[in-house]
Amino acid sequence: MSIFDPIEIRWDETVYTIAPNRVLGAIARIEDIMTLKEIHDGVASRGAISLSKTAMAYGAVLRYAGAKCTDDEVYQALFGGKADGSVIITYLKTLLLMLTPPAGKNTAMGEQERPSPQGDVPSSPSTTNS
Repeated sequence: MSIFDPIEIRWDETVYTIAPNRVLGAIARIEDIMTLKEIHDGVASRGAISLSKTAMAYGAVLRYAGAKCTDDEVYQALFGGKADGSVIITYLKTLLLMLTPPAGKNTAMGEQERPSPQGDVPSSPSTTNS
């Protein structure tokens, strides 16, 4: 039995599921690129995070889940859709939820049911280089 819940992540109109026993491996892929502390420090000190690292970390998780995508495509998708930055926020929220330990998620959510890390992740733009 795993301490993690399955993770659903969407790319190119396909939903990929990371099984609970593979979630820690997905977290390791994220931490190879950016840690929770780096995200916190970036927001706290500069009021910003690295979009390139966000795209690379999200791309690493997508590929770990089985998606065929490049970091360049993920970076481009960050700016797709609405011009309000909602895709950037959604991708970052997904990474943050994955990096937060399960017990911490329940506490942070006030012991309420925690949302799926997928949230309302918009699909990527269709690519011809898939």
